[in-house]
Amino acid sequence: MHETESIRTVKGIGEKKAELFEKLSVYQVSDILFFYPRMYVTYPPATSIGGVKVDQICAVRVRVRSRPKNITRRITVTIAAFACEETGEILEAVWYRSPYMASKLKPGDSLILYGKVIKKNHKLTMNAPAVFELYEYAKIEGKPRPVYALTAGLSNNMLISAVDYFFSFSCLFSFCDWFKF
Repeated sequence: MHETESIRTVKGIGEKKAELFEKLSVYQVSDILFFYPRMYVTYPPATSIGGVKVDQICAVRVRVRSRPKNITRRITVTIAAFACEETGEILEAVWYRSPYMASKLKPGDSLILYGKVIKKNHKLTMNAPAVFELYEYAKIEGKPRPVYALTAGLSNNMLISAVDYFFSFSCLFSFCDWFKF
């Protein structure tokens, strides 16, 4: 891989994804290095439901209590109840327009939810939290992760993967010479 090659040479980026990258002015492999994140997020250690602070972003260790329900009125709302493994406290999570979440979450699964906890109708609730398997969260916990400005159809994880792929090749050394480090 050479730094002047098209972004399409990166594994996982085809014609459609390349068009999305081009909307962000990323045309070549070297452009990905100059596409800076807008901020960094450090994922905190996971706590139990009892340890969360209302109106703050946190990571909560939970167990899926019951099968999530899809409720459709004007939009589809997926509601799942989670329990704390140690104390049995309840946390409710809500996803809008994400009916696939009901099939993704199985009763008894242990997960980490990351998002803002609010108190609604005397219940602890998270709106659209990120869901992580325990092993996935262990990899990112305490480490800064970039958050990029995105365009529709392109995820933050896709950008992180493209940057990781770029750095996994020896083209970095020739790129450093090109950049005059």
